[in-house]
Amino acid sequence: MLIRYGYRITIGSDQPLPLVTLMTARPERRLDLRAPEVFRTDPGVPFSVHTDIYGNLRMRMTAPAGDFTLESDATIADHGLFDPVCPDAQEMPVPSLPDEALHYLTPSRYCETDLLYDAAWHHFGQVPAGWARVQAVNDFVHGHLRFSYPQADTFRTAKGAYDSGLGVCRDYAHLAIAFCRCLNIPARYVFGHLGDIGIPAPPDPMDFCAWMEVWLSGRWWTFDPRNNRPRIGRIKIGHGRDAADTPMLTTFGGHVLSHDVVEAALMRRAGWAVHVTASLDGSWEETPPSITDFIRRDHRWFQGNLQHLGLITAKGLSPMSRLQLLMGCMAYLSSPLWLASLMVGLFIQMFYPVDWTSFFYILNPQFTPFMLASFLSGVLLIGPKFMGAALVLSRPAELRAFGGRRAIAKGMAAEIALSAILAPILMVANTKAFIQIVSGHDAGWTTQQRDCDGLCWSDAFRAMRWQMIAGVLFSAALCVRPDLATWFAPIVLPLLLAPAVAVWTSRVRSGDALAAKGFLVTPAQDGVSVSPAVLRTLRSPVRAVSGGASSPALARTASN
Repeated sequence: MLIRYGYRITIGSDQPLPLVTLMTARPERRLDLRAPEVFRTDPGVPFSVHTDIYGNLRMRMTAPAGDFTLESDATIADHGLFDPVCPDAQEMPVPSLPDEALHYLTPSRYCETDLLYDAAWHHFGQVPAGWARVQAVNDFVHGHLRFSYPQADTFRTAKGAYDSGLGVCRDYAHLAIAFCRCLNIPARYVFGHLGDIGIPAPPDPMDFCAWMEVWLSGRWWTFDPRNNRPRIGRIKIGHGRDAADTPMLTTFGGHVLSHDVVEAALMRRAGWAVHVTASLDGSWEETPPSITDFIRRDHRWFQGNLQHLGLITAKGLSPMSRLQLLMGCMAYLSSPLWLASLMVGLFIQMFYPVDWTSFFYILNPQFTPFMLASFLSGVLLIGPKFMGAALVLSRPAELRAFGGRRAIAKGMAAEIALSAILAPILMVANTKAFIQIVSGHDAGWTTQQRDCDGLCWSDAFRAMRWQMIAGVLFSAALCVRPDLATWFAPIVLPLLLAPAVAVWTSRVRSGDALAAKGFLVTPAQDGVSVSPAVLRTLRSPVRAVSGGASSPALARTASN
């Protein structure tokens, strides 16, 4: 049997990007190649091949700034047999294990055996040792986890998969590997190509696949907890302790952190129509449960959007795409600009005498350029909220889903108030992030909290210390010009009270209390335009935020 396989991956960077790939068939399968494994890049760059400590073949190169495409195509001969099954295969005592297997008993980045030891022996301690026990692990993991592409998370570990009951093929493999290691059975992570040979074509998009190999009776055996059945045509690319040892693509700085807008721009350049949608079925993106987690995510997005400055001049982009990239940058640059304008304005006022008439200016307003600028700023800040409310009011189904006009008015008022309180806090946070980014600090891609209820006071004070310092400095300046207190109070007070705001908004009961009074109540999160009926009242969002045709001789690769 001949199997054709390959991939095509495009990445973007605003600067030359060193990278290492692991997407080449392992050396033991090289003699099976019937058509050479052709590797191409666009633009073309030199590359070298080396073997890592696990015997996997890796390629290293430096991608130029801009779009960079990696592409490969190959045909390999396969015996066409199912994965071997040997029910008589036995476990080996630890003292008898060879060195190569002993390495795969220890904990690793994604397989925390210390956290799953009790669970492993609880579930499988009474199962007969050997093949039956490993198969029991396979069966359990296959039934315990629900496969979900929308819930893919590169930071999910075996323990995380066990607790959540969700995952993709790598999570299935990690959990089964961790259980086997807890039971003193060496197990290693494997990934590669797996075609849909002998089975109906799956509905999921094409991708690479992960499974595991287990040491029994002096050799490695293939087990696949995701599919939980012998399969035909596995093309092994790499193995290691877990996914951390076998990354398909490793970049060393310069990667684009905010990729969705870039992808939209590239799709538009390729001739696709791109639209913004208010409802996206199947999306599992959630608002972080606390201000501190929101700020942490915003720091990453800020750095990513600043990277877009280097992509605005990319060839072939539409004017609207360039404008979108620029607007994304300004969405965050507005914070340090706002803070700078406040500081400069207040500093200038230090040279003028106290004028108590300004204290009561709001009671006796007079038209001035400053007043016009303030009005326009208010329109820019609050206008989109009124436009959103007007849009919902014009759609009867969505109006009912949100609880009617009264509920929308209450929710909009609460959102405006909360936005005003959070704005100064985020202003300082984004300014701090800007300073760190321009000084070379990489935010990286850290995991996001999803289900945390309540921020402790010590963490809140530590996270909000710069906000409080800014509030104290503004307060000290207002001691010289107390007549300006009216204007600076909406800025200074949230800064001084930032820890309390962070704690209050992180608590579920805070959102529940507002929801009970009819504030910030939303319909079901699967999209009101698709399913407008209110199924249940949710907690308030105050807690922030690679194939060919298949034939007997040529099989198509597919995802698993």
